Amino acid sequence: MAGLSSPTFTLPARFCGFRVRVEPVASKEFIKVLRTADGSMTELLTGKFGQSYTNLGTGKAITENASASGKLTTNADGSGTEVGRGRTPPSSRQPRHGDSGCRP
Repeated sequence: MAGLSSPTFTLPARFCGFRVRVEPVASKEFIKVLRTADGSMTELLTGKFGQSYTNLGTGKAITENASASGKLTTNADGSGTEVGRGRTPPSSRQPRHGDSGCRP
């Protein structure tokens, strides 16, 4: 199993109406990678994860337990499936309006 790290990033104002700094405060997630002879791969994610969200206009911040588990399967042909359980916070790759980063 490999430990994961999560970067600090800023959500642009277009997501929440104001800029939000998203910063990990507890990152003890781990991923286990399983590979098969046909070239497919399954990644299992588990562990503890927390983030703080700071409204950069007001300085107000909240901290949330964003722990979750997930399973990502990539088939040999490049197709795949993803299943997640628990809280899924905004990430630097796929920020979405309405996530907890828009509350401060």
